[in-house]
Amino acid sequence: MISFFRNKTIPLAEQWSKLQEAGIHLQADMDMEQVVAGNSLSWYEEKPYTHLLISLGEKVCKEDADPDCAYPSDQLWYVDLQAVENTDLYSQLAERMVAMTGGQLDITHVRSCLDHEQERVLFSFLHGGERVEWDVQYYSEWVDKSFFDRIIQLDRQRGGEREFVYMALGQHLLIAYIDQTQFKLLNKLVDPKFNVWTMKK
Repeated sequence: MISFFRNKTIPLAEQWSKLQEAGIHLQADMDMEQVVAGNSLSWYEEKPYTHLLISLGEKVCKEDADPDCAYPSDQLWYVDLQAVENTDLYSQLAERMVAMTGGQLDITHVRSCLDHEQERVLFSFLHGGERVEWDVQYYSEWVDKSFFDRIIQLDRQRGGEREFVYMALGQHLLIAYIDQTQFKLLNKLVDPKFNVWTMKK
């Protein structure tokens, strides 16, 4: 009797088909075999759709020794909030978010320095041709989450159909750049759900 109450296994091919129906796509030079190569089928069946979206938001290297890794989809990003070793961390975060908008978010010439000795963060960029400098909060082990708020606020000012949404997964965020139709379709599939970004006042 217990077996009747077990969660139905959803094949990986079916998961990918449903995500495509929700408007998720791969970059032209990527294929699904590359995306799922590092994980077992059981891992994708354990948390259907969510684990596949995570893989779509992580960099993929075509070969083990290939230094030029790339994201499979420009719509998704699985970001570690504790990855603060790189001194140019905030440049990398900003540039990835700009890439997810297809370059429509007008942020260029990004410069940053995460200085652990001085316990400070320097961050500047050009927006609309004007130099902007932000005071980013220094944390020794965590990314300043308000940094995402500020980038997203700039993107919202454009008034586009797509926006950044997120799924909280422990020390990670799964961030998607999608429209309202995709948001509703994906939230019928995933657990936990995606959330609209709420700005701190």
